[in-house]
Amino acid sequence: MNSIHEDLTINDLDWQDRTFALFALEPSAELRTSLQRHGILSPPWIWQKPNGSRVIVDGFKRLFWARREGLKTFECLIFPQDYDPARLMIERAAVKLSGAPLNTAEKSQLIARLTDHLSQQELLRLYLPRLGIPAKPGAIGKWVRLAASPQELLTAAACDDICERAALQLADWEGESQKSMVALLKQLRCSSSIQCEILDRVKEIALRDSIRKEQVLTDPAITDIILDETVNHREKTQLVRARLYRRRYPRVAAREERFVRDMNAAGLPSNVKILPPPSFEGATWQLQLYFQNPQQLMEMLQDLKHSVRTGQFAALIRP
Repeated sequence: MNSIHEDLTINDLDWQDRTFALFALEPSAELRTSLQRHGILSPPWIWQKPNGSRVIVDGFKRLFWARREGLKTFECLIFPQDYDPARLMIERAAVKLSGAPLNTAEKSQLIARLTDHLSQQELLRLYLPRLGIPAKPGAIGKWVRLAASPQELLTAAACDDICERAALQLADWEGESQKSMVALLKQLRCSSSIQCEILDRVKEIALRDSIRKEQVLTDPAITDIILDETVNHREKTQLVRARLYRRRYPRVAAREERFVRDMNAAGLPSNVKILPPPSFEGATWQLQLYFQNPQQLMEMLQDLKHSVRTGQFAALIRP
C-alpha cells in the first residue's frame, strides 16, 4: 500500500488516540528553533483507521507545536486504512532509532509498543542493542514495567533527573515509596552511582526492619536535611548518604566514629596512616608511611615507636 501526501487541519486529527505515542517532553531547543524558522520540514505520519479517524503515527512534537502556533494546514503523509498497524509501528521504530538518541522514558515506551508486534528474540537481537541496552534475559520485562510507571517517574527519567538504572529499579517500587524516592532524587541531583547507592540503602533498611521503603524516606532526620535551606544539594546528598549509612550499619558507623576520635587522640605523626580491617572485622591492621628520604624515615619510626607505647594507641586498635 502506498502512502500519499495531503494537507490536513488540526480538526482532521484524533488527538485522543495514543496508539503510536511514545512518552516525550516538549520539543528540544533545536527542534523548536527549526520549527519557528522553517516550519514543518518533514511531514508527520498519519494513519487513517478503518473507522475513518486519523491518528498520529510519527511527528507528535511537530504537530503539537503546529496546534499551539495555530497553523491552519500542514502537509502530512497519510497511510490508508488497510495499512498494517504492526508494520507502521515497526517503521516508526526504525525512524526513531535513526534520529536523535531517545531518553529513558522513550526507550521504555518503544520497547513496550514493540512487544505487541515482535517476539522477545527479535527484540533482544535487533532492537535492544540499538538502544544501548544489554540483551539479557528479563531485560524486556523491566523496560515494559517502566513504560507503565506513573507520570512523575517517566518525566524524571526523560529529563535525566533520575538515571536509567535507578528508573528501572523504581519501576518495581510501590506507589508512595516510588513517589517519595523520585522527589528525593530530584532534590539531591546526585550522580548515577550515588542514586543507586541510596536506592540500595533504603531497600536494605526496609527489608531488615520489615517496614515500607516510604517509612525510611520519611525519617525526620532525612526530612530535616531536605528542608534545610542553609545547605546546597551536594551537601544534602552527603548528609543523606551518611544518615542512611549509619542507619543501615549502626555498629560499623559507631566504630568508625570512635576510630576517628582515637586517631586524633593517639598523636601519630601526620605522615603515618592506620588502616583498620574491613568493617573492623578481624585483627589485621595496616600501617602506611609517607617519607622522602632515609633520614625522614628514621625520624618517623622513632616518633612512631613512642606513639605505639601509649595507651591511646592501644585504644585505637582495641575491638
